[in-house]
Amino acid sequence: MSDRAVLALIEEFGRNLSQRQLEVLQAMAAHEGTAEGELVYEHGVGYRGDLDRVSGRTVFALLRACAIKLVRGEPGEFEVYVINETGRAICAEVPK
Repeated sequence: MSDRAVLALIEEFGRNLSQRQLEVLQAMAAHEGTAEGELVYEHGVGYRGDLDRVSGRTVFALLRACAIKLVRGEPGEFEVYVINETGRAICAEVPK
């Protein structure tokens, strides 16, 4: 796939995310490498850091957009996600 096609896909993914989903992704990018940059998902609900509750719908939207990746845990159980290259690219494309 050409670089141009990849950039077009990233732009499309970003357009299809809600404001809340983009906020979570941008917060993960801003805190990458810390606990605040991780998204923990278990039993239908997610948490970013210790404070920010994230709906299962948001977690699945970010997964569908290929913006986050599983780094610990098992699918369907305790799962820990972090932002990936696609997620960073989506954040870079979103106007500040």
